[in-house]
Amino acid sequence: MLSEVTRAARVSCLPLVLLVLSGLAGGCAAGDPDADNDTASPWAAEFSAAIEQTESDFVRAVLEDGQITEAEMREAEQHMVECLRDVGIPASYHDGVTEGVRNMAVPGEWTEETDRAVRECTRLWMGDIDYLYSQMIRNPLKGNEYEVAVACLKREGRVPDSFTGQDYADLWDQHSYHGDLPPGSPMPLPLPDVFFPSGEDAFSDEALECFNNPMKGLETP
Repeated sequence: MLSEVTRAARVSCLPLVLLVLSGLAGGCAAGDPDADNDTASPWAAEFSAAIEQTESDFVRAVLEDGQITEAEMREAEQHMVECLRDVGIPASYHDGVTEGVRNMAVPGEWTEETDRAVRECTRLWMGDIDYLYSQMIRNPLKGNEYEVAVACLKREGRVPDSFTGQDYADLWDQHSYHGDLPPGSPMPLPLPDVFFPSGEDAFSDEALECFNNPMKGLETP
């Protein structure tokens, strides 16, 4: 059994989607917080906050130029794997549900010791690198999470023009588990089924594609 390491809690109301994080294919780089105001990345404030908060020289070096390349993302992942291996945890990364994003998994049950080790290795080698890079893949203009996904759903004809981001947020709330779970615990199942106005399951794999990859079919900035 593998315990999936996710950071969905870092994004509001995303209880089921795996948003663990990785690099953008093609060696592209994410925005520049030090650029002119007219061209600065919408994520500039988050870059600055992450730099200020980290105690890691490695994390700071990756973030300080305002860009995260695929090579830097992979290097951070490799540091995480090596850091955990040094304490006897054979972690690995594999492709996730968001295109270009990889999830970290560790074998066996998630224990307090595992949690402490992952937190410490994250402090040393990852910080907010994975979070920022993942979000800039999914949502480069930093729009409302639900509205960006709904725009994709409308392009695919899955919801009517009258369907709003708030409507989608309400569906997520209905499909969510409301309660506290220990780290690494599986989501209690089954969760309530919810549907788009057309009657389509709003949380089918096909429908979730627009949440996991809302920019698909579009040229990203």
